[in-house]
Amino acid sequence: MATRNVQRKSKRRYEFSHQCGKPSRRQNVRLPGKERRMKRELHVMKAEAVGAWMIPMSAVWRSIGTLILLPLCIVTAMAFFACFGASMEASFWRSSTFWFFMLGMIMWLIGFFALERPVYLYVWGHEATHALFTYCCLGKVHEFRVTREGGHIVTDKNNLLIALSPYFVPLYALILAFVFWLVGEYVDLTVRHPAPWPVFPHLSWQMLGYWALGVAWGFHFTFTVWMIVKDQPDLKANGTIFSLNVIVLANLLLLSLLLIQAAPTISWHDFGDQWMGAARRILNTAATMLMTLRKMLG
Repeated sequence: MATRNVQRKSKRRYEFSHQCGKPSRRQNVRLPGKERRMKRELHVMKAEAVGAWMIPMSAVWRSIGTLILLPLCIVTAMAFFACFGASMEASFWRSSTFWFFMLGMIMWLIGFFALERPVYLYVWGHEATHALFTYCCLGKVHEFRVTREGGHIVTDKNNLLIALSPYFVPLYALILAFVFWLVGEYVDLTVRHPAPWPVFPHLSWQMLGYWALGVAWGFHFTFTVWMIVKDQPDLKANGTIFSLNVIVLANLLLLSLLLIQAAPTISWHDFGDQWMGAARRILNTAATMLMTLRKMLG
């Protein structure tokens, strides 16, 4: 039986790299391929004439997305802080949930600035989040590398969620929350046990869980901010300003979710009312400014 050589088209591959040392100018690019072919692939999006300027359409869409996301970030931040203030007025600050979560965050902040930072642990979680969302988007991971200087994965799928997920998904905090939820289905974690400390004479596993979540959230927040300023290729791939707006909005929504789950006096309905009220105030302010500018111009 005669055999036929069938030429198969290889799937495109993408590298998501993470830099912990000196800033790198290397961006996420498709792999593999000859240099000439790689340059041709990277310039598929050709510049088109817009007025008298030559602007890449990808940059135009990123600018439009930034103009949409920026007010959404402002409104969401206003709604979050309004709900947070309302929960404090309702004595949420007296609850063990608040104190143990904040205690975990404060202890982590002290350790982050005073002790050696677990960079390898963060890089592993960063690349693992890339890989997890690659699989969620029905992609495959062909290479996974982690070092203290940075890491990278090579996948056959690339989108905004895969590229930016490590910056707004606290992987270790989610793992801890899932473990405590699973254990709580079989064991009563609210039972208090005697403790040798006078400040907290009685402790429960639930309190320790909130403390661990505070540590994990502090881990996510501090390392995210610390790494963003190092000129990460993940942010450049979709435009740094646009990516930062996505990261800020996603983290604000996650913080709002945590507040709603922890504070008994705050609900999604309250957050929605605060959000709509903040949006109306922003629109009214913008309309007033436009009317004032119109009067000044005659």
